[in-house]
Amino acid sequence: MAKPPAEKPPKNLQPLKLSAVRQPQQDEDLQILYDEVMAKLEETIRWYDWHKNHNKRLASLLRGLAISLAGVASVVPIAVSMLPDSWKPERWVPIASILAALGAGCIGMDRLFGYSSSWMRYVTAMLNLQAQRELLQFNWTRRALEARLGGGTKSDRLTADLNLLYNARLSINQVIKEETLEWVVRFSGALQDFEKSAVAQRTSMADFGHSLMARQGSLKVQIAGFDQLESHQCELQLGDASIETHHGATKAFPHVAPGQHVLRVSAQRDGKRVSSEEIVTILPGETSTVTVTLV
Repeated sequence: MAKPPAEKPPKNLQPLKLSAVRQPQQDEDLQILYDEVMAKLEETIRWYDWHKNHNKRLASLLRGLAISLAGVASVVPIAVSMLPDSWKPERWVPIASILAALGAGCIGMDRLFGYSSSWMRYVTAMLNLQAQRELLQFNWTRRALEARLGGGTKSDRLTADLNLLYNARLSINQVIKEETLEWVVRFSGALQDFEKSAVAQRTSMADFGHSLMARQGSLKVQIAGFDQLESHQCELQLGDASIETHHGATKAFPHVAPGQHVLRVSAQRDGKRVSSEEIVTILPGETSTVTVTLV
């Protein structure tokens, strides 16, 4: 005979909830106070439960994006090397750095806003509050059963019950206080780390800019017979850059990558098109000068 399928266990373990047991001749105000403490405890547990799930989703999203972006960034150089030369694959290599930076940004956002750490804090706080609820319910039931057996005077039982509810409320406040203090410490540390990272990044970018400037050169172009050109203008193009219209006998090209570049200059003179094409060599940190004669 086939066995019935086993019932699927719940996703999360459910806490124990006991019914409120009343004491004989219990003061009505005492029961109202117990209900108010329990209501506050339930409200606090629901708050932590909702924010736990909210931060869990955000933390999983940011961490998942960071892992995915890092994985794609590591594959991009390999994939680019397989592209045909006509696609100019070297232009796609920086995408790996962009993806890696985006992944690091996801990690930074998670650390700054504390989604992952808050998720863990909220789980811990919620479990502590659930334990406090079970403890209060057990103690309240024990006090009711003891009262049925006639233990102690009514005044003593009332004082003990008030102390029980008061200590339960203090326990709730203590859990919230400890969770909040931990949040303050983690958030302050995240802000300090973020400021240190920002300062280090600015310093790194400044050093990179200086080194980049030192590796680049510049070009100064002098156009012979510029006064004879129509409209006193000409068109210049350096390498694969766009064509520029220039009004003047001298043109400067700053921040040019070292190496050999093709310089093209064209203009109108006496109703005819005149032009020149030169190969110029740019040296790092130096200014090269070339004189162009249009023919």
